[in-house]
Amino acid sequence: GMKASVIEIDDKWQCGYGDLDFDSTKFPDPSSMVEELHAMGFKVTVWVMPFIAEDTMAYREGKDKGYFVESSTRNGFFRWWQTPPVVALDVTNPEAVDWFVSLHRSEGFGLGPAEAMSLGKSVILTNWSGSTDYTDADHCLPIDYQLITLEQDYGPYLKGQRWAEPSIEDASAAMRKLVNEPAFADELGRKAHAFIDAEFSPRAVGEKMKSRLAEIS
Repeated sequence: GMKASVIEIDDKWQCGYGDLDFDSTKFPDPSSMVEELHAMGFKVTVWVMPFIAEDTMAYREGKDKGYFVESSTRNGFFRWWQTPPVVALDVTNPEAVDWFVSLHRSEGFGLGPAEAMSLGKSVILTNWSGSTDYTDADHCLPIDYQLITLEQDYGPYLKGQRWAEPSIEDASAAMRKLVNEPAFADELGRKAHAFIDAEFSPRAVGEKMKSRLAEIS
């Protein structure tokens, strides 16, 4: 009796951890599968992990570019609850990450988007909640949303409360824009970095604290 909501295609949908192609043996026609699920009223997501297995195209592409976290133990590879061992994407390397997406339903300050902006990365995020204090169309790609009133409890989120439902269509269009217009993506990232540096860097925040203390002292 549950309404159609979201289907998550979880572990091992791709050929190897870190690659982004469907395993053709398990999913011979993923496009038709997703279209059928959409017609049934479902949204479809896949689990994308921030780590990569060695025997993948993603690892071979990024190894010589320094895209992965290094350590003294087996070149950064570590074990987790699945096999084989994997190596983590180094998100502090500006060359390893192109942009950041946060299709949140609610948010506090939003450290993820802010940190990505400070690294000069383009950010796509729901135009709702605490992160709107520092994001607008001048230096980000805000995504439209609808406010939804919950009809039942979802964990700590109670019936009658509201959250934002981001537009998947807007988000998809924003992603395509960044892929198809790399110069625009670079410029957006530069503007994002400049804004965070001017308003939220330790220097900028320190000056605001100093000014406020002077006012009340």
